[in-house]
Amino acid sequence: MGKGRGVRLSVILVSHNTKEHILDCLFHLGRYPSSYETEFIVVDNASTDGSVEAVAAQYPHVRLFRNRENLGYSGGVNQGIREATGEYYLILNPDIVVKEGSLDRLIEYVADNPDVGIAGSRLLNADGSIQHSPRSFYTFKTFLYRRTPLGRIFADSQVIRDHLMLDWDHLTTRDVDWMLGACLLVRREAVDDVGLMDERFFLYFEDVDWCYRMKAHGWRVVYVADSVMHHLHRRESAGGLWNRRTFIHLASMLRFYDKWSHFLYRMKSQRHFARFFLALVTDLAVINGTFLLAFGIRLLLGAVFTKPVFPLPTYFSFLAFINLTTLVVLLATGFYREEIRLSGASLITNRLIGAYRAAGVGYLVVTAATFLTQTQIYSRVLVTIFFLLLGPLLTAGRYLLHELYSAIQRGAYDLRRVIIVGDGELARRVGDQLRSFPDLGFDLVGFVREDELRSPSESPGVLGGTDDLPSLVREHRVSDVFHVGGGDALPVISPLLLRLSDAPVTVRVVSDLSSIMLAHGQAEEFLNLPMLRFDRRSLIRYRGGRKRLFDFLVAFSLALLTLPLLLMLSLWGTLAGVRPVIERSGKRHFRNEIVMLPRFRVPSGDEKGSRSALASLHRRIPILRCLPLLYPVLSGRLSFVGPHPEEPDSGRNLDEWQRQLVTLRPGLCDVTAMADHPWIPFRDPVGLNMYYLQYWSFSLDLQIMLREWIRSFEPDELKPDGGEPHRDLSDED
Repeated sequence: MGKGRGVRLSVILVSHNTKEHILDCLFHLGRYPSSYETEFIVVDNASTDGSVEAVAAQYPHVRLFRNRENLGYSGGVNQGIREATGEYYLILNPDIVVKEGSLDRLIEYVADNPDVGIAGSRLLNADGSIQHSPRSFYTFKTFLYRRTPLGRIFADSQVIRDHLMLDWDHLTTRDVDWMLGACLLVRREAVDDVGLMDERFFLYFEDVDWCYRMKAHGWRVVYVADSVMHHLHRRESAGGLWNRRTFIHLASMLRFYDKWSHFLYRMKSQRHFARFFLALVTDLAVINGTFLLAFGIRLLLGAVFTKPVFPLPTYFSFLAFINLTTLVVLLATGFYREEIRLSGASLITNRLIGAYRAAGVGYLVVTAATFLTQTQIYSRVLVTIFFLLLGPLLTAGRYLLHELYSAIQRGAYDLRRVIIVGDGELARRVGDQLRSFPDLGFDLVGFVREDELRSPSESPGVLGGTDDLPSLVREHRVSDVFHVGGGDALPVISPLLLRLSDAPVTVRVVSDLSSIMLAHGQAEEFLNLPMLRFDRRSLIRYRGGRKRLFDFLVAFSLALLTLPLLLMLSLWGTLAGVRPVIERSGKRHFRNEIVMLPRFRVPSGDEKGSRSALASLHRRIPILRCLPLLYPVLSGRLSFVGPHPEEPDSGRNLDEWQRQLVTLRPGLCDVTAMADHPWIPFRDPVGLNMYYLQYWSFSLDLQIMLREWIRSFEPDELKPDGGEPHRDLSDED
């Protein structure tokens, strides 16, 4: 369509139950076509009104994409852009009516002005009046007047007039802050530089954010008055206080302010204080709730003990002492230390260990205090119940707080915006990692070259050179700078730290010393020289004696706990006419010996009843099959967690590490279970083995064991590696 050579214009329409509008829009696009060759792309967001069928039947030349779910307006636009081949993208709402010559005037203006990233037409209402599509960026006053009753009381306020740009001639072409996304012509080069629409804005404010980013990257946003179109829309977000779109609009607005507000940008530099305060409030609620629960349990056990239970008000002063003591112990034992973000079983295990450690110390302090003061009104049974319950309940409270914060981040709030210095292969790989792990809470803005030249056309996502870094940090509300370049970081980072000494920015440097720094190196000054100090214990934390003690204690405890279960299963099998047998399920190599791995197996017959039920129980609960594995651990021939057996990659000189690894006992679980932790800088088995030696601890072994145990209950389709968990003991040959 059109006279141009090659596809120069790509018209993109996103539809959701707008059958009449989109058919009318396509009709007028055909009636008043552009003189340039044009392609038409319609992205349908799960419409149910027959839009797809109607468009396919009446306009077969249109490239039609049907989504099974509603991706939101920004998601639909981005999908269309990815499929488009034009030099310019025309983003249209289905309720746009194109006028004669409007397309060419818009394209010609952008073509004549190479610094224009986005251009918009003059939009008219259905009655022909001017629609105030160009706007100024939102401010706090704008929010008050536009989203509260103040706007109705002061309808002619200067704040509203400035926001809607009412005091200038809309027949004049001019630069603006942003325009409604109903009609936007976007240059392909600008999209390559700035990026697509932010899909975290499901509906509303995606156009504001896109224009804001265009201007931050140096592209102009222009209102072209000579190009005229009708926009037959109404503001559904203003349809009432409880309108669903009102809440979507509010959520998008909050997300925009969270992303770009300078005030919130400053406040986020103190986010650790906010997290500490929330954790403190949560712990106080858990402590007092646990005490009330323990008091209730003590009342229920009143008939068991001879001493009476005093009324609850009698314990108020003691409860204040409990609160103070527990909080002090939690602080002293490092429970409030902000660690690298954990999730799932790792978080639960880490917090549970810390909570029980603090509860144990607190119990000793409180019981000693009550004993020394010879206080008679306080029940030591109550204190014991309280501290026994405190560990898991504190863990549950922290887990719920973590999940709440994770939900906030999944909603694209409170993200740390990142600029990466360097645009080489390593820098791009770091950028891909940040995008691949959204739970880390980072929002990648772009890359900065290690020279002074800005060339967005050569490298997509490049914001500028190192000289532009201070201004880019301010303009893009950046909170973290990663130096991942190949050169010396000092000439880049030092001026940045000096020029942004009052900005809430954190700088991270990837250097050749990163592998050494993994070993807990400490920076210090000695003889007026900067030095890194490494203690022997910081290089390799693994201690064979401690690990053997951990394995023995855990295996012995589990053996005692499971002994009644084994007796019950044996009795059940005898009554069912079948006896569980012990068979070989795999083997491990240890110091030139072969350690056979036993497991329980219940022969299943064709008959139904208790025999089949017993066999089904063994199949569904992997731990029942693997109970005999505790005995090789008790004997010292196996460990719960051990190194991966693969040989190191060729070309990597790890002889010293290998000598350490061969001294480790083979494990029922191997360290590759850590591969899905985003904060561990290794993915290959050798790197994970090195990390395990450096960071070994009781809690790390517990985390790996708990994760593998939880993974054994997952359906096969959710397990990695084709339905097999890491080193599944029950199926290994």
